[in-house]
Amino acid sequence: MDKIIHGICPACYLTVTEEHQYVAIIGNSGTLYYHRECEPRRSKFIKKNTPRWIEEGQHCKKLREENDYTVAELAEYIGVSENKLRKFEEGKPVTHAKLLAFAIIRFSNYKN
Repeated sequence: MDKIIHGICPACYLTVTEEHQYVAIIGNSGTLYYHRECEPRRSKFIKKNTPRWIEEGQHCKKLREENDYTVAELAEYIGVSENKLRKFEEGKPVTHAKLLAFAIIRFSNYKN
């Protein structure tokens, strides 16, 4: 009998099957499956990095507002969704956050 594969664990990059205890996290982009033992690492990572993400998001929001851009305008210029930019500015975890911050800072420097 074949194993049912639920997905790839984002923490350890190994497959999550019905044989494992797992945690399913449902988000806008689908469901992520973590091994039960890997999920705490994710929680610790988020808790550890949230203050820095909030600070970076607030800084980038300030730059956007100083340059009189709406979220929609800046998102279009740097090639991300409005939703992703809003989450970033709120300090929520987003993929490629460092690249996003770099793009916003470079864009604001370019426009000045």
